[in-house]
Amino acid sequence: MKFTHDYANRVKELEVVYIEYQDGVPHQVTCSDNGYCDHFDFYKSCYDDENLMYYHSGGGGSIRDLQAPTYVDGYNGASYWMHESASFSDKYKPKNITRLKNPLPLRNNIIDPFNEELSHEVYGTIDYCKFCDKYYDENGCDDHHVWDEENGVLKYIDGTEVE
Repeated sequence: MKFTHDYANRVKELEVVYIEYQDGVPHQVTCSDNGYCDHFDFYKSCYDDENLMYYHSGGGGSIRDLQAPTYVDGYNGASYWMHESASFSDKYKPKNITRLKNPLPLRNNIIDPFNEELSHEVYGTIDYCKFCDKYYDENGCDDHHVWDEENGVLKYIDGTEVE
């Protein structure tokens, strides 16, 4: 699975090597550019719960030294798919998570979480709204977030700062 990522006018052809799912929805995806990792975090879209939004959460490390996911005892919704070229670090083993032979099919049997029918990239920050109990892209929650020009921060309508 290939993904073309355009960030700051630097276009890279990336290969998806790891997808971690929570309750069947992509949560964290690692891509590779010649063994170097780029990481992307996924959330349900703030515009439509059927879609996803993602942002580039960082880069670095080797696809042969990925951090193994660990989940608390009793959580049964975690699973992951890993490309044959990738592996976890020898330091830790996955805990309370199921390994999949193939990526999970998403809506319309699409397996690529970056597919434009399913997701959009967020180029700013992803902010949580305590009133809606969900995450928003760089545009924030129109109903509950306001921009405080004087202090240059995003606030809730009750005056508390968005964290």
